[in-house]
Amino acid sequence: MGRNELIQRYWAALETQSIALLAPRRVGKTSITKRMIAYHPDGWIVHSRDLENLDSLEGFVRALFEDVEEHVSRSTQVTTHARKLLDSLGITQLKDFHFKPQSLDWRRLLDHVFKDLDELALQRDEKFVLFWDEFTYFLSELANEGREREAMDLLDALRAARQRYLHVRMVLTGSIGLPEVERRLRAAGHNNRALNDVAAHIVPLFDEANARIVIGALFRGAKLPASAALSDAIYRVSEGHPMLIQLLIERLKRSERPSPEAVDTIFTELIEPPGDPLDLRHYIDRLPANFPAEQLEPVYAVLDHVALHPEQTPTAMLSALDLDRTALTNLLRHLTDDFYLVKVRESRGYRFRFGFLRRFWIEERGL
Repeated sequence: MGRNELIQRYWAALETQSIALLAPRRVGKTSITKRMIAYHPDGWIVHSRDLENLDSLEGFVRALFEDVEEHVSRSTQVTTHARKLLDSLGITQLKDFHFKPQSLDWRRLLDHVFKDLDELALQRDEKFVLFWDEFTYFLSELANEGREREAMDLLDALRAARQRYLHVRMVLTGSIGLPEVERRLRAAGHNNRALNDVAAHIVPLFDEANARIVIGALFRGAKLPASAALSDAIYRVSEGHPMLIQLLIERLKRSERPSPEAVDTIFTELIEPPGDPLDLRHYIDRLPANFPAEQLEPVYAVLDHVALHPEQTPTAMLSALDLDRTALTNLLRHLTDDFYLVKVRESRGYRFRFGFLRRFWIEERGL
């Protein structure tokens, strides 16, 4: 609901290249990809896999092999290129396939898997698209565990596959931005631009028109009166955030007197401790994993300052922060890439991406 034009735009982009759908948590990436998979246009073969629970390169390669075997075996009785490779290595069951990250075997298997996909798509005069949910989280976790080399090699192998097999596309989703992932890998020595052929799309919140359509539909489902004042209040505090709209209306339904004032009260309950159904605490908890220890205090200082002084320019911030211009600029870029902040074009200053996140930050940090 309220995402049809966006989904059409993503399918149009997939005609020519792979894409990444990126946004903070709870913005609706998974809902969008589920709709894309369930109602895909003619001419596409689709498959999805959630990568959040994978913890190794070996696990990824095995999962991809299993997914492709599932599709190819439905269409042909011919032994796949990937299966022939395993046979040549004396491996009859996938569970027996083990390798060291520096081995060529997994790269060969990955290449053969994509070759099988490409031939299947060509045979059916279609394109094959792999939806990988939480792809950037998977890469980030590899890096956090000291497996940067595995993440680097995987990105290089996937780029090679995208360039070689032209009937295969990838949809990579994540709540961690691609620039942030690439930055971490560059710090570990990976200088290849392995994702610059993937078109990154930041999944937006609902614009006002679509937000009001969704609010109206949820009102009807909850049997709430179609009140313009209520709709205005929900849009104002939610900023068009899909999950927040849903939570507000669910709780408003239980309210004795649904009113704009009740919306404000419910909103406060949702974003201030205790509770946290939007998992806003995640923004604080993940900072130690995203920044080296020596940068944590400056990061907190920058976020605290932006929370209290929104839309200040970096020049104005310098007088209040113990940072030089280069260090401040780098931190602001990191925090923007990782969905904490946005740069305001008109003022050339920075603010929190969401007003409710700013309010949560102020409460949680006791500012």
